[in-house]
Amino acid sequence: MSPNAVDEPFATKIDGEPLFVPLVEHGRIVFGDSFEEQAERADRTWGSYKRFTLSDKVHDWRERFRAMRDDEMTAARQRLAAGGFAQELRCRNPPNRI
Repeated sequence: MSPNAVDEPFATKIDGEPLFVPLVEHGRIVFGDSFEEQAERADRTWGSYKRFTLSDKVHDWRERFRAMRDDEMTAARQRLAAGGFAQELRCRNPPNRI
C-alpha cells in the first residue's frame, strides 16, 4: 500500500465544489456551515447545473453496480417467469384450510 493510501480515493483533481464533505471526524463535528449557510448555498446553486461529469473512478463504480443490478433483475424476471419464489413458498407452506 502506498504511503498516501488514505488520500487515494480523492486523488482525482476536481474543478468545482465537492458534493461530499466530511461532517464528523473522530466523533467531532468538522462541517462548520450553519443551516442558514447551507440553505443559502443550495438556493444559489439550485438548477444552475445542467449536466455533470463523473470522475473515472465513480463512473467505473456506477457501471459495475448498474451491471450487477441488471444481472439481478434478469435473474429475478427469469425466476418469476418460471413460477418464481412465490411458487416455491406455496409448495412448502400450503395455506391453512378448514
